[in-house]
Amino acid sequence: MNNLNKLRFTMIGSRSASMEHCIMLEETAKMLLSRGAKGYSGAASGPDTAYTNAVIALQRYNEIDPTTLGRIYIPWAGFSGFQDGDLHGVVRLANTVPVLKEKAVLIARLLHGAYHRLTRGGKALHSRNPYQVLGDDLASPVSVVLCAADTTNRGAVKGGTATAVKLAQSFEIPVINIATDKGKRDLTTLLTLVDKIDDTWNGIISLDGPE
Repeated sequence: MNNLNKLRFTMIGSRSASMEHCIMLEETAKMLLSRGAKGYSGAASGPDTAYTNAVIALQRYNEIDPTTLGRIYIPWAGFSGFQDGDLHGVVRLANTVPVLKEKAVLIARLLHGAYHRLTRGGKALHSRNPYQVLGDDLASPVSVVLCAADTTNRGAVKGGTATAVKLAQSFEIPVINIATDKGKRDLTTLLTLVDKIDDTWNGIISLDGPE
């Protein structure tokens, strides 16, 4: 198997995601992380927890450097029971750097149609979402977003996940929503494609093949 140390992915979704979808995402995360990929998530219920469970399992049962497992961003200390630095440093408190906080809030304002109406907690949640797609520096886009999310009649992702999905789409990052039939097919395609990734890969994922 090829090493996937250049692959970075986001794993998020609706808190109401089914157990089937969460298990599917957890197993996908385990496979990708164990091969060197880095994941980014947000410690919420559902698909985020699937990612957290994958990280915990790999740290517990495998000889793997914990610092290579990516990031779990929390909007405030104690969110979902986590503190900054938990899980050997994988858990990170978002918006601790003032200049990055301003950037994250601006991104959330632009992507959320009614940001000004959100509660303080809602604003904190939405402004931590950009880190899940753009990393610690808000300047390093992931290669693909994996999610299980509810959608509107027109196929748009609903809820808090929509902020991260809209951001990914603005960067032309593929979004694979396994709560849809197309998403399940796309996940199968992705898992086939990762075997073709080598040292010449430029970090861009196309569901037609690595570019």
